[in-house]
Amino acid sequence: MRVGVRQDSLYRYMIAKWVYGYSLPLEILGRLGVQNSSLLVLFGSGMGLTALHAAKRFGCYVVGVEKDRFLVQYSKKKAKDKSMTDRVDFIHITDKDFLSKIHPEFVFYESILSFLPNKSDILTMYVSTAKRIAVLELSWLRHNVPNDKREALKSIFGRDASFMHVDAWLKLFHVIRLEVLEGGVRSIGLANKFWDDLRVEPLETITGIAKTAYKTFTDLTARKYTTSFINFLRQYSNDLACAYYILRPLS
Repeated sequence: MRVGVRQDSLYRYMIAKWVYGYSLPLEILGRLGVQNSSLLVLFGSGMGLTALHAAKRFGCYVVGVEKDRFLVQYSKKKAKDKSMTDRVDFIHITDKDFLSKIHPEFVFYESILSFLPNKSDILTMYVSTAKRIAVLELSWLRHNVPNDKREALKSIFGRDASFMHVDAWLKLFHVIRLEVLEGGVRSIGLANKFWDDLRVEPLETITGIAKTAYKTFTDLTARKYTTSFINFLRQYSNDLACAYYILRPLS
């Protein structure tokens, strides 16, 4: 993979994490009921940190699933560096053979369904074995958003990005027979996310901010994506939010 493509993968994922952070996903996993000895499949594992945090906090075994092959390899290296290969694994979403052989009790979709054309197929993959399913996606809060405003997000999140309205998620869950046990929305404001993440992982949060600041001043690609994210917050903070749902498969 070319260096430029790798950089785009990393920075686009970093922007997504600036939106979601680590505190909210871990809070959702707690509400999901993940506990010691659970098998958790995390779709949208990105650079692997949410999976690693989950394994440490809840004592569960985590299989991270990602659509970007470079991020899969990045995550595997991260797990090896942290001596956690016995508690987490990372695979590409096309590895159907592996996915068909595991039977998770809990499944979490974090910022991946909005980038896939086959949302229903992925959401129903483990309805026969999962006790609970969680979804966390950037979602529209209002209808009739101009098409040019929707399309502009592709320059930030990539050409596959297609975000749904919060009502559309509820309709989809109803069609595929997933009962909504709990749901809510969180703003995409940066300040709240920073303080929440600081409580979860103070060292990594401060280190991450320092690295981002350094790269913004020294790397043109980093500067481009940082500027894009700031403009995104200015233009979309009233239109989009982090929507989450705790779901139970209906028999």
